[in-house]
Amino acid sequence: MHSKTSFILVGFVLCSLISSANAETEKPSFEMKADRMTSISKTITQLEGNAIIRLGGTEIRADKAKIDVGTNKVTVYTDTFVATAKK
Repeated sequence: MHSKTSFILVGFVLCSLISSANAETEKPSFEMKADRMTSISKTITQLEGNAIIRLGGTEIRADKAKIDVGTNKVTVYTDTFVATAKK
């Protein structure tokens, strides 16, 4: 399972680097879905059950996740990793 998590994290980082290299003025699309979504604060949302987080061409799927949407970045926390990307 550790190698699967590493693979997902490496893919997320590579996609972020590639989109930074090809950066244009348009922002990547951001979407999050889950069976249950709870707003913790203005910027933090808790996702539970079939959580799907998409930012540009990158997709993360988890049973549960916490999403922190800042002004210029999105941070995804799961039980096994933390990923951050620029918006």
